[in-house]
Formats: sequence, C-alpha cells, structure tokens
Amino acid sequence: MPFDWDSEDDRPPQLPVGTYEVEVVRVLYGNAAGPFVAPKSGAPMIRLVLRDARGNEGLDIIVLSDNPQDGSWKLKQYLHALGLDTAAMTRDGVMPSAFAEPTFCEPNLLGRKMNVQVSQEPGRQWPKIVPIYQRTPKDTPKTDIPF
Repeated sequence: MPFDWDSEDDRPPQLPVGTYEVEVVRVLYGNAAGPFVAPKSGAPMIRLVLRDARGNEGLDIIVLSDNPQDGSWKLKQYLHALGLDTAAMTRDGVMPSAFAEPTFCEPNLLGRKMNVQVSQEPGRQWPKIVPIYQRTPKDTPKTDIPF
C-alpha cells in the first residue's frame, strides 16, 4: 500500500494556551534509536502524554536523575500535582530512575488526573506545560497502586 501524502494529519490537536484538567494517557520511554536519555547527564528520560476532556494532547519531557544536583524538579512537580504520596515514596526509598521502568511508572501515573497551565513562549517550538500543585489526589481511579 503506497503512502498517502494527501491524507489529513491524524494526530490529536495540541493543548491550547490556558488551564486544563488533563489525564496521563501514555508514557513514552524511547523510540527506534533507543531509550530517551538526557544529553548532559545521561540520566533516563520519559515523555508524558497528557489529554484533556476535548481530546487535545500535550507532551512533556521529564529527566529522571537520581543525582540531587541534576534535580528531578519537574518529576516532583508532576507527582505532587497528580496527588501521589511522595512522603511514602521517600520513606520507601523510591528514586526518580524508578519511573524509567514501565512496570513501576505506568501503575503510578497512567489514568491519574491533574490541572496544568499551558503557555507558549516566544521562540519556543512546543507549548510549555506546568503542573499545578495540589495537596490531595484529584482523581485516583485505581486502588491497587503503590503510591
């Protein structure tokens, strides 16, 4: 079957600028070239795919460095916004790199909801997505997740 160059783009529309409730619908760990890694530190990375109620999607890249100097500040923001029990994660010795493993990451993140602020900065190719912190879980449909 030949490639159809005239077909419409079948990707979902991007999240527009604004504040939205989104759900984590996919986690990407790599592509055909291999796992995603941070260019400077070599730490693993994941890409979160977020979807709002209208089907618009956003993608954010998160570095999973266990080194406090490299920081996993963005991962912390997402975990807090998603309502994970970060105190229990600290107590149990969970490190950021644990999220590079689908068997740990997906049960803890997929299906969870949070609010995000989406902005478009001049000169930036992709929208900037910032999770909005919350103290209690917004929506945790699963009861068998560890955190």
